[in-house]
Amino acid sequence: MIKFKDNIILQYTLTTFAVSLSVSLVLGFLLSKRLSDQAIKTYTNFFPRMVAHIVKDKPQVCSLLASGKGAQMPLEFDGFAAELQSLGTVFGLKIWDRQGTIVWSSNKGLEGKNFGNDPDFKLAVKGIANSVFMHPDKDENRMDIYAGIALEIFSPVIFNNEIVGVVELYESAQDLLARIRRGVLVIWISVIVAGILLYILLFFIFFKAHQTQKSNTLKLERTVDAIIFALAYLAEIRDAETGRHLERTGLYVGIIARELLRSSPYNKYLSQHYIADLMKASPLHDVGKVGVSDAILHKPGKLTTEEFIEMQKHCDYGAKILIEADKKLGFQSLLTMAIQIAQSHHERWDGKGYPRGISGENIPLSARIMALADVYDALRSKRCYKEAYAHSESVKIILDGKGTQFDPCVVNAFLSGEKEFERISLELTG
Repeated sequence: MIKFKDNIILQYTLTTFAVSLSVSLVLGFLLSKRLSDQAIKTYTNFFPRMVAHIVKDKPQVCSLLASGKGAQMPLEFDGFAAELQSLGTVFGLKIWDRQGTIVWSSNKGLEGKNFGNDPDFKLAVKGIANSVFMHPDKDENRMDIYAGIALEIFSPVIFNNEIVGVVELYESAQDLLARIRRGVLVIWISVIVAGILLYILLFFIFFKAHQTQKSNTLKLERTVDAIIFALAYLAEIRDAETGRHLERTGLYVGIIARELLRSSPYNKYLSQHYIADLMKASPLHDVGKVGVSDAILHKPGKLTTEEFIEMQKHCDYGAKILIEADKKLGFQSLLTMAIQIAQSHHERWDGKGYPRGISGENIPLSARIMALADVYDALRSKRCYKEAYAHSESVKIILDGKGTQFDPCVVNAFLSGEKEFERISLELTG
């Protein structure tokens, strides 16, 4: 199963979905609030204009409000109140003087009472018309009992360019809220549809770009693999070990590494990515043979001591070639593993190998795996100086080298997959 951190499509899908959802929610909320506020403001502004129109014909009422004696003569406001209550769906009314005393109210029990500290009244008496959904717990509303949702609209009464009082209208908010809800619903549907369309568009663009990038990456990887194999084969064709040695050893190291990943002390730092790099890097194990003379590479008999010393140099030659290539990259790549393999695949577990004579876990694991795969293939291959060994005999020789020539864990992994080794050696002959 592909992990989330390795699946860029899943990462992009979930990330963009979360971002799109968050943006849609924020945008929907802001637009809904803007619509609600604007609808209430527009609705509220209708009433101050109507109040101003009615006030023009009521100079005596305005004079009474201005005098501060309105609370003593509430009957004088009946006609004014009747006209105000005819506006819209007004079902309640209060008329305040500028000191905050209610001089007329549809609830007669409130007449003569002073609520000058009411914050909405204080705004209106400063000339600022405002509205608020009715709060039953406000002092001036405690004696009012209204069904449904009411909008309290506070409108200043202006006479001779002076604020002489405040009219408070109780307007049924049912229709207003219904219109707001319809508008909000339209906004949310629009935002959601736009968010989904934008998300699909962005996903489509990303997916196409990802597919193109993936295709280009695959082509690049295949090109790199081909170059690596060509470079490795260039060294192999100068040696007696021609044929399909590179392919076989690449498959062998994969078998061993997968067995080690399945069950070994090394499975804590092995991974599928490590195995893939190991299989790609393994063909470069003998690239250093390009620096060894043909006379030594093609000699049919046993090498002299001097010739063998020269042959051993191919490990350092290979490492040097790959180190120079790795410097050009400037980042971690499979060449790092290829350098380890090229330099150390002839080292032995007991320290009697070459070129550095290192032992045990000081030998890179990639080189320990390569060492066994290389020996097995050499045993199973015919050379001008020897015949090919049978699979069973090759297994016995490797088992005899457990703990001396080879890492015991690597030998155990080989034994677990030795039937695969035999199958590959038979299928990829030549």
